[in-house]
Amino acid sequence: MKNRKTIQLLLLSLIMLAAASCSNNVDPGWINQAGLYTDPAGTQPTDSYNWRDTFYLIVDLSDAPSDTAVQASWIAVDTNRLQPDTVVKIDTKEARSRLVFEIENGGNFWPVGQYQVNLYLNKTLIMEIPFEVHDTDIY
Repeated sequence: MKNRKTIQLLLLSLIMLAAASCSNNVDPGWINQAGLYTDPAGTQPTDSYNWRDTFYLIVDLSDAPSDTAVQASWIAVDTNRLQPDTVVKIDTKEARSRLVFEIENGGNFWPVGQYQVNLYLNKTLIMEIPFEVHDTDIY
């Protein structure tokens, strides 16, 4: 009876160890800073864009393993021309100290409304950053 319980405990431990090794171990602390900007150098932070702008997400990482997948998912949450929660673009990059994600609309104008970019590390959602698009040149 005692051997059976020992074997069950050993099997349970092995299952838990296998499950832990398959998980997406991520540390939100790998992100020093993540924010939206009007320029790729990251000198002009923003939470709103003009309908003609290119959107920039800059992510500064530290201590993230080099095989960490960093993903930006750009979503039109509530706009005047797109269906609610339309995924506009998904971009994935390997971890480096600074990552610049950008999205442009190829000469068209962005629909006015509410957007967000979701930031993932190894497919684990770390943060949602909301922003809006205006139909004027005034921010």
